[in-house]
Amino acid sequence: MSINDQVKKIVKEYLSSIQPVAVMYGTVTNVNPLEVNVDQRLTFSADFLVVPEHIGSSLELGSKLILLRAAGGEKYVVIGRLGE
Repeated sequence: MSINDQVKKIVKEYLSSIQPVAVMYGTVTNVNPLEVNVDQRLTFSADFLVVPEHIGSSLELGSKLILLRAAGGEKYVVIGRLGE
């Protein structure tokens, strides 16, 4: 195996181990202050959420959201709403 192949293998294994991004689905459980429940076990407050202005203005109790977990899991970006 060449050095180039070994480096590619190491990088691939590293990226899969840190999971840089994950798609998650959540439900708005409180609007003000904003709280989103994911998988009935995690609840994120507004401090952990990045909500685009065009989505934030239309959130209501029970809204289903699509979130991306940023690398490290410290922030969750709301990228859209699921249709009702």
